[in-house]
Amino acid sequence: MSLVRCGKNLIIATMKTHLNTDGVNKMSTFKKLTSSIFNALEMAGRAKTLAHLEGLSDRTLEDLGFSRALMSQGVQAWPWKVDTELAAQTASTDSNEISAAIKELEAYNDRDLADLGISRGEIREAVVHGRKDVDSAHAA
Repeated sequence: MSLVRCGKNLIIATMKTHLNTDGVNKMSTFKKLTSSIFNALEMAGRAKTLAHLEGLSDRTLEDLGFSRALMSQGVQAWPWKVDTELAAQTASTDSNEISAAIKELEAYNDRDLADLGISRGEIREAVVHGRKDVDSAHAA
């Protein structure tokens, strides 16, 4: 048996199997060991992925289909994805809200738009991404 250190806390054990009178027991032990190692590596990968995803913005997570609420439950809540039908409905609602906001702003006169700090040509950009240097963090 040999031990190999991988990462901070994960130790992988490998062993050679020799067939003899109790070869079945050794093979069963080897399969259990292999399965345990596979599960440990998979959980470590999920933890690393979770750590990376936690660093992303809410908007990016939403675009990718991940739920921050599920992510807060840890690796046990894998795959942290929201229901696809619900996500599609939310995207449709967001699209409808964006369209409504654009139509509303297009109905304003140039003076009102200037008071808001946007020109007629910037309406769509302002609704989708926010006004430059004003509220880009709060955009749709």
